Amino acid sequence: MSILIANFVELEGSIQKLYDRFDKQQTKYLPMFFNEEMTDRNVDEHLGVGSIGEMEAWAGQVAYEDFDKGYKTTYRQGKFSKGIPVEEALILFKNFSEIKKRVNRLAISSAKTFNIKSAYYFNNAWNAAVNGGNGEGLSLANASHRICPGDSAGAQSNTFALEMNVDNIETMRNAGKKFKDDKGHIMNINLDTIVCGIDWEKTAKQICGSDKEPYVADNQINIYKSELKYIINPYVDGKTWGMVNQQLMKGGDGLNWKWARKPGSPEYVQDFDTEVGKYKITGWWSHGWDTWYWVAMSTGIE
Repeated sequence: MSILIANFVELEGSIQKLYDRFDKQQTKYLPMFFNEEMTDRNVDEHLGVGSIGEMEAWAGQVAYEDFDKGYKTTYRQGKFSKGIPVEEALILFKNFSEIKKRVNRLAISSAKTFNIKSAYYFNNAWNAAVNGGNGEGLSLANASHRICPGDSAGAQSNTFALEMNVDNIETMRNAGKKFKDDKGHIMNINLDTIVCGIDWEKTAKQICGSDKEPYVADNQINIYKSELKYIINPYVDGKTWGMVNQQLMKGGDGLNWKWARKPGSPEYVQDFDTEVGKYKITGWWSHGWDTWYWVAMSTGIE
């Protein structure tokens, strides 16, 4: 066994431990927003279905009703990777400090990727080119949403241009409660959580945490202290903010993340001619959203 290979064998376990340690130190925002599932399919398809009407008076048999066909969401797997070089001298002379720095950067790159993606649909909520694979073909925040093609509820809006304050939170929450299913019936969606970046962090905490209603002279109780939660995601851009129903958002009908292969500990390979080693991490995944009525979005005031 050559000196280089012997040193690498000694180092390999340490590299994996270093990566795992640095990876665990990173804040993970993706699980706060997405329903995560493993898949062994290159393409997953979710077919939406409409609602059914009210129960009917007994007329000698059960009153059966078919579902209306909803929009199909397609999750198509993609492969992603990142790697770093490790020169022969670093391993030969056991330059652990330099290797540690590079492994640290690789762990940070992995965490950064998924943290950026955690805010992807919020930051692109008005981008017509970003529809999450949903067959409706509309941006997440849109004034023309439907539950099913040609449903009786007609076009519905979950997009706003409001700054964050108590009155505007009430406006957006009331909109959620008035969202209708494809039969035209009120769904009463409880938008129970504020999602925003650091520009609205102070405001969100004041609205959700104070005993008295903030920013008013009257000494009245703050009804939102017990009713509202908040998630501060620093990867959400600027004044963009939204109201979500967490259960729906992460319940499979909202945001979905399909893992075919999660990035694990770095893999190592050495080039025969250059004797330069390479560490890499790779993964396969897809993501998107099935429905829109779990969220109301606002551009905020810049």
